Amino acid sequence: MKRYIRTVESELPMQGCVGIWWFYNNHIDKYDCPVDKGFVKNGYIRSFHNKGSDIPGVESGEVVYDIRSQVYEIICSQELAKNTTAIKLIAEAFEISNLRYDVIPSSHYYVPNLTGNPALDDFDFGD
Repeated sequence: MKRYIRTVESELPMQGCVGIWWFYNNHIDKYDCPVDKGFVKNGYIRSFHNKGSDIPGVESGEVVYDIRSQVYEIICSQELAKNTTAIKLIAEAFEISNLRYDVIPSSHYYVPNLTGNPALDDFDFGD
């Protein structure tokens, strides 16, 4: 895991967003807020809505900001961490693609299995 050393005490970043996201068919749906509007908990800035729902067949995760290292973290499943296209889409959606960020795989995030019930499995983002 990369760690960046903080060289100067500074204010919170004024760019980028934190929040939760869902990835489905190369599409990102998210609930986010600007990093300076998030809340601090245990050294991280998060959005106020940090609880996603498990939608069968849909990957989910979170983007947080590590205050100590001054780096955004894309937290996702082990599988999604290897998907460079998805990571790029998440970084763009949260406006951090030109900022420092790390991808943090977590066993907490996974793709919920499909149930076999089309009413539950055919999720539509409404695009």
